[in-house]
Amino acid sequence: VSLISKITSEDILPGIEVFLQELKRAGYKIGMASASKNAYMVTKQLGLLDAFDHIVDAATVAESKPHPEVFLKAAMALGVEPKECVGVEDAVAGVEAIHAAGMFAVGIGDPAVLTEADLVFTDTTGLTLDNVLARI
Repeated sequence: VSLISKITSEDILPGIEVFLQELKRAGYKIGMASASKNAYMVTKQLGLLDAFDHIVDAATVAESKPHPEVFLKAAMALGVEPKECVGVEDAVAGVEAIHAAGMFAVGIGDPAVLTEADLVFTDTTGLTLDNVLARI
């Protein structure tokens, strides 16, 4: 928790702020489905709390990824059908959970590792609304 208190907007990964802004301008609902119990605090420290319509974290679910519960709860809270959702993940278990929830999976990381993702970007700079919509 003391390390989290030192997080600032300088720690936001490249392209994330712009991507969230694109989604908001286009009218998409944005949820976070995190395996961390500190998701709310981290998001607040980053200055991104207002970008999300809802946050589901590990403190509010019984099952952890690759179980789809966290993604399904986020979709339900947003009032969106899972098949209409796109999940973004950097871990194999997260991609599995996205698919188990019936969602489109975007992986961020090594394409050789995230082989089950529907779309993979090596880093967050490729994560744009146009790039995602082109593949759905």
